[in-house]
Amino acid sequence: MLFNLLNFEDKSKRIIFLISLMTSLAALIGSLFAAYQFLFPKDNLPSIVEFPPFTSGWVGGGHNADQICNGKLNEYLRENPKYSIEIRRSEENRRKMFPGRVQYNYTCRFIGTKKQ
Repeated sequence: MLFNLLNFEDKSKRIIFLISLMTSLAALIGSLFAAYQFLFPKDNLPSIVEFPPFTSGWVGGGHNADQICNGKLNEYLRENPKYSIEIRRSEENRRKMFPGRVQYNYTCRFIGTKKQ
């Protein structure tokens, strides 16, 4: 067995050698595992993500929900290239300021699906 191959006369030297050998093997395995994780990172991204909603604040007339929401959609797409993102829902609130003038507040909600 291994003890016969290691021709140590003192039993304590054998034990110290074996402990050193096991420690070295454990360090090697740990290094190999770290290298594997670096070379092949695990993708822990969720498959579906609801992004934070965007509210435009009060804007004057002449805008619509698509114009307001598409700007934020493009920003989310640039920041999250691993997702296909779409506008899930838009809300429009309005208030009359004085006769003939209306302001709108748009709220956009976005959902992302992880690309395969």
